[in-house]
Amino acid sequence: PLRTRLRAVTLHSGVQARQDIGFFVRSKWEANYVRILRFFNTKFEYEKYEFKFPVERGTMFYLPDFYLPDKDQFIELKGHLDQKSRTQLSRFLQYYPDKAKRMRIVIRKLFDSKAHLTKEASMLMKLGYDV
Repeated sequence: PLRTRLRAVTLHSGVQARQDIGFFVRSKWEANYVRILRFFNTKFEYEKYEFKFPVERGTMFYLPDFYLPDKDQFIELKGHLDQKSRTQLSRFLQYYPDKAKRMRIVIRKLFDSKAHLTKEASMLMKLGYDV
C-alpha cells in the first residue's frame, strides 16, 4: 500500500504547520484532533478566543485549544498538567465560570496501570472540572 508521510514545518515554540490540515498547531495531538473533527464534519475554531485575567503578574491569559461553535463548547487537550496549566485553568474557572462550564478537557490518560485516577485527572477534579 502507498504510505504518505505527513510533513510538518516547525517554527518557534514547537508550533507546527501540517500540510494536510493547512494551518499551524502546537502538537501532533492537536493535529490529529483537527483530523478527527474534520472526519466527523464538526465545525471548529482553533485558538481563536483569548481570555485575559485581571491580575498584575503571573499567568495573565488563557487560550483554549478549540471552540466548537455548534455546541458552544471549548476543548482543551492536556498531556500533562504543569504549574502554568493549573494556574490557567484555575483562573479560567475563577474569572470566566460561565465559559469554564462549557469546557471539556481531554487528557491523555485518565487511569494509571493500577486503575487509579492519574495525577492530572485528580488535579482537574480538585480545580472543579469534570474529567
